[in-house]
Amino acid sequence: VNASSGQPQKKELTVNDLKVRLLKLQQLYKRERERSLKLEEQLKLKDAQIQKWKEAYAKLLMSNEAANNERQDLVEINEELSEKLERLQEERRDERRQITDRWQDSGEQSVRLALATLNNPTATGKLGALPADVLDARAALGERAEALMAALTELRNGRCSTLELGERVRAVGDSTTLLVDNVKGLWCGVAAKGGYAHDEGEEGEGEEAAAARAIPPALEAARRALFAATRHTAQGSEHLIAAAASAALEAIEGLPDSGSAGRSHAELRSLLEALLEGIEGFDRAAAQAAAESDSAAAEAVELDDTLTDRASAELAAAAKVIADAARTLLATQAQTEARSGQLTELQSRIAGAIVAAALAIAQATAKLVEHAAVVQRETADSQTETRDGQRFYKADASQWARGLISAAQNVAAETQTLVWTADSVCRAATGDAEEGGDGDGRGWWMSDEGLVAAAQGVAESTTQLVVASRVRGSSGPSQQRLETTAASVSAATKQLVEAARAAAEAAEQRSTAAEAEAASMAQISGAVARMKAVQEAKTNVLRLEKQLQQARQSLFRIRESDYHSSAPQ
Repeated sequence: VNASSGQPQKKELTVNDLKVRLLKLQQLYKRERERSLKLEEQLKLKDAQIQKWKEAYAKLLMSNEAANNERQDLVEINEELSEKLERLQEERRDERRQITDRWQDSGEQSVRLALATLNNPTATGKLGALPADVLDARAALGERAEALMAALTELRNGRCSTLELGERVRAVGDSTTLLVDNVKGLWCGVAAKGGYAHDEGEEGEGEEAAAARAIPPALEAARRALFAATRHTAQGSEHLIAAAASAALEAIEGLPDSGSAGRSHAELRSLLEALLEGIEGFDRAAAQAAAESDSAAAEAVELDDTLTDRASAELAAAAKVIADAARTLLATQAQTEARSGQLTELQSRIAGAIVAAALAIAQATAKLVEHAAVVQRETADSQTETRDGQRFYKADASQWARGLISAAQNVAAETQTLVWTADSVCRAATGDAEEGGDGDGRGWWMSDEGLVAAAQGVAESTTQLVVASRVRGSSGPSQQRLETTAASVSAATKQLVEAARAAAEAAEQRSTAAEAEAASMAQISGAVARMKAVQEAKTNVLRLEKQLQQARQSLFRIRESDYHSSAPQ
């Protein structure tokens, strides 16, 4: 290259130049050869590395494919496990719902049974319960309600199971039942002590209540208030159990708390406060009623003693009247025997039989009254009892004494009537009586029918006396002797009735001949006369039946008046 122009120019090369250039070229070739060898070695190394990389990549691809397969398997397993977990969670929720439903039904059923006990007139509750027991049951119910609310909070925080919550609910139901039983038992104890009906109910008194002593108005108002407060408290417990079940289901479903359980708990607390006022008011009313009952019992015992003394006096008076009547019959018997020579055999036999039978009745009735007096004394000694050393009144004692007084008076009066009638009939049979009264010349007191009616009156009055003694008397020896004597009075009465019938038959036989003769002299001739006689007979029959019916009604009214009389005359 020309240095000045920069253009290439030919130069004559010599051998040496060629040699130098060849040598340079050889050296260059050698260097390039060495470099090429180095590059080949490097290329071989790169190829080896590439091969390794290919092998590693292939392995990586295989590993990635295996990982993908494994990942797919894991995804499928995860999906299957998720489905199983979801099913298990749903089954668990269903189980918890069922457990909640069971303890809710159990608690509500317990409260309903308690309400049924409270409303049942025949249920007695816990016998012997005191106001302190009711207060303790009320406090226990409040504590169980607080524990239930705490369990609901723990359930939401996962520290309480539905089974544990169910135990708290059952405790609330059991406490409610205990409260109702104590309230019912408290009232039954007060009712038994005061002689009241156990439960009149909300609609009125039943048969048992009508037979018991009347409940003082203040006590009845306090009882109704206590029962109403107890009923509302039990209903509040039922509402709390239902609200607790709803709150538990909300927690199980993961829903927010609606607050129904808290409101029901607050309502139950206010009902428990109202129940406390009802318990205290009933306790005060019961104490006041007991004091008034003790005062009335003392007055009743005094009245009972007076009536008992009067019953003894009436029995003694009846015994005296019967003794006087027996003496009258003995005098009549003596007079009949003294005039036996002036009487026919039939008159003497009839008069003797009537007097003997009437005397037997009077003597048996006297023994009956004597035995009744013994029974009365024994019953009077046992008609009161003692409680804690104090004498208290039995409600039916005065009624029994009045019945015994009436029976004694009736026995004396009926026996006196029988003796008077027997004496009159005897005198009529012997011709020693005045005319008058009936169409046959005898008064009703001289008739055989009057004697039978008087004997039946004695039998009825003695039966009344035995029944009056048996009402409160024991079945001891005195009562048995009384009933045996009553049987002898009945037997003597039958003898008197037979004697009266014999007298009537004899009188009928005496008048038969005279009547036959009169009939033969006054025979009815012709169909018209016979029809007239039949019509008159029918009219007489109807008139007599009407008189019999009126007499029976009059007798029924007399006996009804005697039965209902509280102070027999």
